[in-house]
Amino acid sequence: MLATMLVAIPIAFAADATTSPSWLVGFAPFFKALVPAIVLGMVTSTLGYLRTTPPESFDPRKLLATIIISAVIGTITVITGWDYANSIQWFANAGLTVWVYWLVDVIAVKLQWRSPAAPVIA
Repeated sequence: MLATMLVAIPIAFAADATTSPSWLVGFAPFFKALVPAIVLGMVTSTLGYLRTTPPESFDPRKLLATIIISAVIGTITVITGWDYANSIQWFANAGLTVWVYWLVDVIAVKLQWRSPAAPVIA
């Protein structure tokens, strides 16, 4: 996801340049829509998580999971053209939420946010 954003930003802003490879010009509208969808989804979900979570129960793993899920949902809305409700429903029905939580737990262990013996995100 981060790689997509890092590649998309220069491509989106350079799409009007005459030196761009011809195959990149066709992707410019897609990337121009994708980057804001991902960034705004991440900002909105982060603010929503921080607003609804009391300071004493803050969990960086849950925040990271929230950010990853919202980035994926933002990508789904751009790729499929679905609205937010349909995208989140598809995401949940496909069981991808569990995969994101597992990914976040792997990252949390690697970053030493939790020990491998600690319980996973509930």
